[in-house]
Amino acid sequence: MAAFNSHHPKTGASTHEAVLKQIEQTVGQFLYLTRRYAFFHILFFSFFICEMIGLLLFLQVLAKSFLLATLVAATFLTAFSYFVLKFYFQTKKPEQFLILRDTFVQNCQQLFMMTTDLIESRRGFLQAIYQLIHSLNGQEHQYYRIPKALETLAPLIQKFSVWCHFGDVHLMRELLHTYCLRTQLEWIKSHPTDLELHKAIASGYISLYKIYQNPLRQGAPTYSFIVREYESPEMVQKFQKAAQCAIEELKIVLHYVSHDTWALSNLACAYHDLDLKEEERKTYEALLQHSPHEKEARFRLGILYFQLGFMAHGLRVYEDLRKMNDPQSDELIRHYDIFHSQEI
Repeated sequence: MAAFNSHHPKTGASTHEAVLKQIEQTVGQFLYLTRRYAFFHILFFSFFICEMIGLLLFLQVLAKSFLLATLVAATFLTAFSYFVLKFYFQTKKPEQFLILRDTFVQNCQQLFMMTTDLIESRRGFLQAIYQLIHSLNGQEHQYYRIPKALETLAPLIQKFSVWCHFGDVHLMRELLHTYCLRTQLEWIKSHPTDLELHKAIASGYISLYKIYQNPLRQGAPTYSFIVREYESPEMVQKFQKAAQCAIEELKIVLHYVSHDTWALSNLACAYHDLDLKEEERKTYEALLQHSPHEKEARFRLGILYFQLGFMAHGLRVYEDLRKMNDPQSDELIRHYDIFHSQEI
C-alpha cells in the first residue's frame, strides 16, 4: 500500500469543520498582524507629513524662534524613530509568521491524530495546509474594504493594499509551502520508491515555484513594482531551484512508469516555464506517443516546432489538428514565421 496519496482527505465531517475553523482563525490572525504593521507605516508617514507641512507654513514666522529648532528636531526624531522601529519589526515579523504557522500545524496534527489510518492522517494533514495556502492566494488585493460611496477610489486602495502586503502574503505562503515539502521529504526517506509520494512532492515543488514566477509569465495582470520583485536575483534563483527540484521528482516517476501522462504533461510545463524549448519538445513528443489525443499538447508542440525552425514538423501538426476539427489549428499557423522573424 502506498504511504501517501494526493487525493482529498476522507476524514469525518467534524474534522473537516475543525480544519476550516483553524484556517479561518489563522487567516484572521495573519490579517490582524499584518494590518498592524501597515498602521505603523501610515502613522509615522502622517506624522512626518504634518511636521513637513508645519515647517513650510510657519518657516517665516518661526525663523528666529526656538520653536523652529524644536520642530526641525522633532522631524528628524520622527524619521530616526521610524527607521529604527522598521528595522526591528522587519526582524520580528518573520518570527511571528513562523509562530503562526507552527501553531496552525500543531492544531492540525492534533486533529488528525484521531485518525487511525496513517495514510489518511498524513493526507488530511497536508491537505489542511494547502487549504490555508489557497485561502491566502490573492489576499494582498483585498485587505481593505471601502464603502460604496468611495468606489471610485477602489483601484487606488487596492494598489496600496498590494504595495503594503504583497511581501507579507508571499512570505507566509512560502513558509507553508516549504514546511509541506520538508515534511514530505522526511516521509520519502522511509518510502523511497512510493510513486504517489514522489508525485505529491513534485506537485508541491510546482506550486512552490509558481509563487516565485513572474505573474506576467502566467498571463496575470500585476503592478510594475511587483514585477521588479519577481525579477530580483533572489526570486529568480528560488524559482529556478524549485522548478529544477520539480523536474527531478517528475523524472523519478517516469523512471518507474515511462508512460505516466500526468508526469509527462507537468514535466513539459516545467520545461516551458524554464524556457527550455528543446527539452519541452522532446517531452511533448513522448507524451503524444502515449496519449495521441492530447490536443493541447499537440498544439503546444506545433508552436515549438515553428519556434525551433522545424517547419515541416509544424505543418504536419497543423494538418493533424485540422483533421481533428480543432479550432486551434488556425492559431497555430499564425506562428509559422516566428522562427524567420527572430533576429540573426
